[in-house]
Amino acid sequence: MFDHGGVGRFRMRESETLYAASLKNWINTMQDKISGTVVVIYDACESGSFLYYLTPPEGKKRIVITSTKYGEEAYSLYNGIISFSEYFWGQINAGGKLYNAFTSDSDGISYSFTNQTPQLDDDGNGIYETKIDGEIAKTYTIGKGIVTGSVIPFVGSVSEPQTLNGTTSTLLWAKEITGNGNLKKVWAVIRPPDFRTGSTSDPVTSMPDIELTYNKNNNRYEATYNRFTEKGTYNIGIFAMDDKSNVSLPKTTTVEQTVLISTNPVAEITANGIRNELYVYTKDTINIDIKFTAGNRIGTDAQWWLYAYTNFGTYYFDLASGWSRGYTATHQGALTDLPSTRVFTTQGWQLPAGNYLFVFEVKTTDGESYRDSVAVNVFNK
Repeated sequence: MFDHGGVGRFRMRESETLYAASLKNWINTMQDKISGTVVVIYDACESGSFLYYLTPPEGKKRIVITSTKYGEEAYSLYNGIISFSEYFWGQINAGGKLYNAFTSDSDGISYSFTNQTPQLDDDGNGIYETKIDGEIAKTYTIGKGIVTGSVIPFVGSVSEPQTLNGTTSTLLWAKEITGNGNLKKVWAVIRPPDFRTGSTSDPVTSMPDIELTYNKNNNRYEATYNRFTEKGTYNIGIFAMDDKSNVSLPKTTTVEQTVLISTNPVAEITANGIRNELYVYTKDTINIDIKFTAGNRIGTDAQWWLYAYTNFGTYYFDLASGWSRGYTATHQGALTDLPSTRVFTTQGWQLPAGNYLFVFEVKTTDGESYRDSVAVNVFNK
């Protein structure tokens, strides 16, 4: 199963939700009538919340694999090229055992998303225990096994970890790339020190990247990346893709910048002081605040946008009249520092139950965009 999920629920389509308890009943009914092991693979936000529900009937074997543990979100970069499903099924299609596919997948995910932890339960207790689970999955192959002539690309070595003391650029390289297919692309994905994954409703779907080109003199793929401007550690994963669109697991390295070169603009929006996602009841007061730091772009002409997606339409903030139905810019004017400012409150009234996504975005006339969002999930008490 693959789509949007939540705690104990899976969205089958826009107007239909499958709950974990219902799925358990379906699978149990099916498994009571058949022999052998049933495998459930589920990739969605909060998919780990299903482990507890999907324990097998007594005397039956079941392997449950989820892309996250309870309380975590599932992320996907570059239209799914970097995701749980891409890593997992790439290993399966190459003939890998179920457990090997799971562990390779977990290694790849751990680079891209430090707060996404795939889970596996095959002893039937509804809990992933790394020292216990996996015994059945180690010997299990999906179907009759897949035999393929292709081997997933493998990146043998990459540039060593580097430290920069004020220089903003450095050379990244990869070599000893193997696989049966012809190489189509080699590229580096750069996770900056201040990287944020976003919310379930508005996840980050890309990170800075740069394509590496082949240098025959050095017999390796190379590129110079020149935007190491923030102080801290840049985590870099180098990937290879073949002509059959098989993608390697990342080979990782780091670049440490010891000096803050420049301050890029930062847009911030919070709900009750919380970033990314808030869960509340209808009786609770909700306050939305925004803040903007212009940094080294102060004075640059820009459009300022503040809008919200709701279950009953899209609304934007108008400086003169407040919140109005529609979607248009809130203000046109030069970038400047904006201290924390309250732009929405439910003080004295209640917001109906539903899902709300508040977005604060500043777009400069030269094409740069600085954006933040917060999802507010309101439930009936």
